[in-house]
Amino acid sequence: MPETLRHIARNFFENIGEPVVAINNVLQGDLENAGVSLGRFAVNSTVGILGFFEVAERIDLPEHPADFGQTLHRYGVGDGGYLVLPILGPTTARDAVGQGVDLFLNPFHYLLELETLLYIRAGELVVKREEAIEAVEKLQATPPDHYSAARNAFFETRALELRKTPKRDMPAAR
Repeated sequence: MPETLRHIARNFFENIGEPVVAINNVLQGDLENAGVSLGRFAVNSTVGILGFFEVAERIDLPEHPADFGQTLHRYGVGDGGYLVLPILGPTTARDAVGQGVDLFLNPFHYLLELETLLYIRAGELVVKREEAIEAVEKLQATPPDHYSAARNAFFETRALELRKTPKRDMPAAR
């Protein structure tokens, strides 16, 4: 997929995910970023033509992803183990549950027909695959233990994302 088309598609999918980001920010007690997410959605959906163009960054509404896996982390839920799911790729048990909840929280799932949602999800998976393909090829060119390299890369990336949502002072669930 050409880089420009991949970038526009990524913008679109990130934009339709902003309502879920806002809900997760509220659940994490981050009302300021919830407002930013809603502002991003409004600006990018209108001026950015359904989110194909990233306009919100230009008016100081920066992106700050949040998902239900992060929300669970904030409340002390542990990883629950590393999983590699067909089509969806690497995750943890906590984040797999979080992905399911995020689907439930997405208002578009209540507004659009199932067939349309499946097309959107398929397109989103293609874009995510395109984004990850170079990293996967690099991992495959490394030592013979590709699984460990992929697992370590996943946990390092996810740790950076989770730093945004520090755990609350409560015992971790395992």
